[in-house]
Amino acid sequence: MKRFFRCKVCNDVHFGETPPEICPTCETMNSYLEVTKDEAEAYIADSRRYFRCEACDDIHCGGTQPEMCPTCENTDSHVEVTKDEAEGYLA
Repeated sequence: MKRFFRCKVCNDVHFGETPPEICPTCETMNSYLEVTKDEAEAYIADSRRYFRCEACDDIHCGGTQPEMCPTCENTDSHVEVTKDEAEGYLA
């Protein structure tokens, strides 16, 4: 089941089954906390870039796209999407 995670260092938001081991935005290891959908949406509203994994629909909100999807482990599978598209996958 997919859940919401937020990096406690840079507020990067991740929606997936597991959080990234290393934050793709600030590169801090093991920095994610599970948050509620409402908390995640508050951070997402402040985010400038959104990425979706084409293999598993993992959503990443932050400054840069992940090199490897933390959910399905595909590399270079995230594509940038609009805020509305990202929110559609979070519904």
